[in-house]
Amino acid sequence: MFIMKRPKQLNSFIIAILLLSITIPLFNIHTFAAIPKLNEIRVALFIDLRGTVPSVTLSSSSGIQIGLRQPDGVKNWFIEPIKFRAGIDQYMIQLLESTDYAAAKTLYTKLASTPYQPYLITRSLKDVKMYYVYTGQYSTRADALSTKDKINADLTITALLNKSKVFLTGPLHWNAGTYPTEAAALNQLQVLSQAGLHAQLAYHGNNEGTLVYSVWYGEASDQTDLTALKEQAALLMPDLVLQPIDPNLHYFLKKEDLSLGTSHNDATSHYVINAVGQKAWFSPVESAIKVRERFNRTYRGSFELSQYNNKLAFINVLPFEHYLYGVVGAEMGSGWPIEALKAQAVTARTYALVQGLKYKIAHVSDTTFEQAYYGLSKESQSTINAVDSTAGEVIVNKKGLITPFYYSNSGGMTAEATEAWGNPLDYIQSVPSPDEGAQRGMLVWNRIVLPNGIIGFIRSDYIKNTNEKNAAGLPIFESQSSGINVRPAPHVTGLGDTTNSPLTTVGLGDRVVSFEDSIESNTFRWVRGPYTEQQMRDVINAKTKAAITGKLETLEVIERGPSGRVLKIQANGKDVPVSNPDSFRAAMNGLPSTRFEIEETGRYTVLGANGVKRSYPENKTAQYVMGRSSIPNELVSEKMFFMNSGDEVRLATKEPNYRFIGFGFGHGVGMSQWGARIWAEDHGYNYKQILLYYYKGVNIVKE
Repeated sequence: MFIMKRPKQLNSFIIAILLLSITIPLFNIHTFAAIPKLNEIRVALFIDLRGTVPSVTLSSSSGIQIGLRQPDGVKNWFIEPIKFRAGIDQYMIQLLESTDYAAAKTLYTKLASTPYQPYLITRSLKDVKMYYVYTGQYSTRADALSTKDKINADLTITALLNKSKVFLTGPLHWNAGTYPTEAAALNQLQVLSQAGLHAQLAYHGNNEGTLVYSVWYGEASDQTDLTALKEQAALLMPDLVLQPIDPNLHYFLKKEDLSLGTSHNDATSHYVINAVGQKAWFSPVESAIKVRERFNRTYRGSFELSQYNNKLAFINVLPFEHYLYGVVGAEMGSGWPIEALKAQAVTARTYALVQGLKYKIAHVSDTTFEQAYYGLSKESQSTINAVDSTAGEVIVNKKGLITPFYYSNSGGMTAEATEAWGNPLDYIQSVPSPDEGAQRGMLVWNRIVLPNGIIGFIRSDYIKNTNEKNAAGLPIFESQSSGINVRPAPHVTGLGDTTNSPLTTVGLGDRVVSFEDSIESNTFRWVRGPYTEQQMRDVINAKTKAAITGKLETLEVIERGPSGRVLKIQANGKDVPVSNPDSFRAAMNGLPSTRFEIEETGRYTVLGANGVKRSYPENKTAQYVMGRSSIPNELVSEKMFFMNSGDEVRLATKEPNYRFIGFGFGHGVGMSQWGARIWAEDHGYNYKQILLYYYKGVNIVKE
């Protein structure tokens, strides 16, 4: 039904009294399981399980050392002064070979808007500068062939090829000579180029591990192609000696990459490495390293590049405590109270240690699958101080390290672990949390009706009350500016809601009727929707194993947990199947939390004279409303408004629509970050008091 019960707000005074009873658990720290130590952490910026890219672009004002990470340590070979790209030597597709830079650039630009991941490479042949467009990389020849077929079938791409042959290239090469100096290798490279042979410079070690320079010829995708390349070379350079290359050799094969350039002379060195067992190592000469493909973020420490699950893996390796500088900044923000930042530092440290080597070659990723980590961009002196002042401190109970779950905002009440994932945790209890601070300073939005029947929200500072009312007694407002957006929900782009584009605009002096006020959506309180029944039916079917075939007539919360979070929802009277209760967030179109109410505008009950009730959709005739000049049972509008005895107005619609009104942001288990802020900011609690409030039966100890 469309009448909602809103969760009660917490009583901060009662919570303050509760905190006075917090005590340190009385157990011997020597009974804990061994606490792991971690001096250096490996953070996956790109890895197969969390998303990857074909290559990375690195830069540093001080230059970057390039080398290998081996079991006996790091071996630095050479330095790139400013910027370079790096990837894996795998299969690619060559689409174009041309002397026309403009044509190559046009094709590259076209492909850049497709999933094909293009490169624009240049090299010289017989003193002529040539331009090549590739796509890739592909881990197997079969993947490359499949993509080649798709490209050949795409007429918008083939039209730009100028009859150029599309073919596979690969990681098989011939060695046309090895030299102790780069200058000598470049001379040999020039000789092959003059003869019309495609050759590239390779950096690798000799038998003693000393860096040497080789000229490698060809990019074959299989042994047949490799043999054909040797036969071609014999025709052009009969005296050339070509040697096979050890498939386990660790190397850096250099290309001249124009993909990111603005002209035919703006090339970037692009190094590809052996996919077999090689771990490339990149470290700054002095300062930090910027990673273009990771939102141009800059990072402390060094980087390891390798192949994992046949895909590029790119790992930031840095001191564990330095990693926490970035996590605390990304998860909370430098302007938060120092005691809240300290609480975040201890939880982040503990959480990372609990993960172990989660990804086999990395402890954690840089995403919220574990903890947000954005490198130097989110560090500040306050986040550094929070980490340093709690150095080595972790949260434990009698079993050892706990998993200190945390999130943005509980909406006033934290969750039992069973309310999120179905399994209890002995150190987690549902407790009140002062999270309403997230909406301080937020503006009110008015839900309004335009003369043309459009219903939406408009920010209150853009309209003015005329002190006039319509026939139903609702206030009339007037727009104070032109081009003011009217949106479905009360925010601009809040909490990841990508469906809140403007419905229309109002002009200066336009009049609207307001029937509801709502605070701007924030992490404490939010509004999502309205969504049509088809939108909700489609997302529920896509995100769950539900099979709603007809119209979605009803969508109801059937069961809630101790904190008020949703445990069971029924669609058309049948349970919506999810793996755990927290999955209802995704199943209901990506809601911020599971502490919500569902407003169904297609269901309502009207109480008439003599106690007669009419319900829709059970009684279809209840839908029909007469206007002043309409005939009986004529439908005046597909949207109607009802006012109850408390003068509250609710929207009703002929077709089912669903709106979600909720509290909180995140799973709700463990520490609320906004709660930690308000405990520190308003109540003066230190980080240990904060942690002991959200995690029960625990202690804070040093590693």
